[in-house]
Amino acid sequence: MLPKSRADQIFPGACGDYTAHLGEHQAAAFTVLWNLHDSPDPISDMDGAGWHIVQGLRSNDGIKIAPREITYVLQGRSPLVEDGYPQQYNAIDVEYAGLFVMIAEWQHEVLDDAIRSLIDSVAE
Repeated sequence: MLPKSRADQIFPGACGDYTAHLGEHQAAAFTVLWNLHDSPDPISDMDGAGWHIVQGLRSNDGIKIAPREITYVLQGRSPLVEDGYPQQYNAIDVEYAGLFVMIAEWQHEVLDDAIRSLIDSVAE
């Protein structure tokens, strides 16, 4: 089951407003997740996002921490999803919104597990 929320419903900017501040692998993973609802094969696409995260973790080359004003926007919107749980959103939505923050801040300690958890949740 896909998240009920779409990234463009959660966050105020366009995808490119965020990815312009990220490294190549971060931006690719972020974009795949952003466009998840338009994908004919979301599980495969999420695996691709996971691949980009792993590549970023392995090389750590070109990784960028998004500027504070970008992370503030992402962080500020994620609690709106949490506040809407469980009436408007479900647990997958909370995981989904949190991943955008983790990618932008490059929370490398938890990213791989977080994307795997989302993939498992959607695959159920």
